[in-house]
This record gives sequence, structure tokens and C-alpha cells, in this order.
Amino acid sequence: MADATITTPQRNYSLLASASTPTSFAALSITSRPSTGVVWDYQTTGANASPSLIRLMPWCGTAAAGASGSMRVVGWSRISASEGDRWLPSILGEFTLTFSTTLGNIPSWTLDTNTVRPYQLVSQAANAPAAYLYSPGSTNTAASEPCEILLDCKGAQVVTVQFAITASPSATMGVLYTTL
Repeated sequence: MADATITTPQRNYSLLASASTPTSFAALSITSRPSTGVVWDYQTTGANASPSLIRLMPWCGTAAAGASGSMRVVGWSRISASEGDRWLPSILGEFTLTFSTTLGNIPSWTLDTNTVRPYQLVSQAANAPAAYLYSPGSTNTAASEPCEILLDCKGAQVVTVQFAITASPSATMGVLYTTL
């Protein structure tokens, strides 16, 4: 019997940075094509590159032990209307992100001139769609490993992320992301 191999492309991470993070998420409504916080767009991918999953590693440029921020992932689908194309938002996931309780255990990298400090603890917001979470800080509060989120794109044509932080609202937040 012959062996069958099913492969999933293993793409490199890409970096998204959002300067001057607000204290709350922006309101969602029917809109024109989203252009900020885009981590996946069906029009910019090549043939056979339509992902079903997106892998996210959230980070913040500044860190304080135990400090937290929030990230929301939004899927957008186009509808053609007499007014022209409109984009309908759908929440794919919403998360609370926290640094370890030991400041010395928070790693720091420089990527594209950004200071990247990945969060170690991630939890889903109440009533948000389910995601697969890797949250090393939930079992080891001094964890230095970054948390990760694996999220179903659920047929979205464009996927964006939004950030919110209360500790230092002007901080740069972002995400390393890739599709599967």
C-alpha cells in the first residue's frame, strides 16, 4: 500500500505593529473595505493560499509585570449592494493578554525597529468564539515563552486585529501572524 502525505504550507510569520494603542476597541459596523490592522486578505494571496486557520502571537512594546492588554480578531465579508460593496464584520475572537508576574522573564526582541515583548498569558473573553490557546503563563507564572492563538477564519475574506490597553494607552501593540 502506498503512503499518502497531506501537507499544510508552513509560512513564515509576518509582523503587524499598531502605534498609539487606544484604551478600547473601535466600534464595528458595515464599512468600506478594511485597511488597518489587516493580517489576511484573500485578494493579496496567491493561488491555493486560502487559509482556514490563522496563528497569532500578540505582543506589546512596553512591559510591566502582570500588565495586560486586549486583542480582538475580526473577520470581514463583502456584500454587493446598490450603494456599492460593503463589508460586514464578524468577531472571530477576543482575548485578554497578560505578561508574566516576573518582569525579568519577559523576553524582548527587536523586529523591524519595533521592541517586541510577547505576552505569556492569554484567555478568551466571555461570549467570544472558541480558539485554541497556548498559554504557558497559566501553569507557570514566571513563564518566558510567548502565548499563541490558533483561530478559525470561518470563511472571512479579510481578517483584521484591533488592540486595546489601559496601562499605557500610547504603547505600541502588535501581533506576529501566519496562516495555515
